[in-house]
Amino acid sequence: MGLPAKIILIALGVILLIMLIWSIIKTGKPFKAIVKTCATGIGALAAINLLGVFTGVTIPLNTISLVGVSVLGAPGAAALLLANLVFK
Repeated sequence: MGLPAKIILIALGVILLIMLIWSIIKTGKPFKAIVKTCATGIGALAAINLLGVFTGVTIPLNTISLVGVSVLGAPGAAALLLANLVFK
């Protein structure tokens, strides 16, 4: 992966993280929002891997993927899926 692709991915990650922090602060219940984000992200990752039997597309479970979907939620899982499809 070249340098421009890495810069674009890092920029997208930073934008998603800023949007996540803004939405958590806006809700007024940050702990509930964080738990909900983690649950939806891990659920989306599990769904992608379970459906991988039929589609042939899976995301390997490692520290980076688990932290990414825990922090970013379902959009993080979608971003990992998109990155997996584009860079494979």
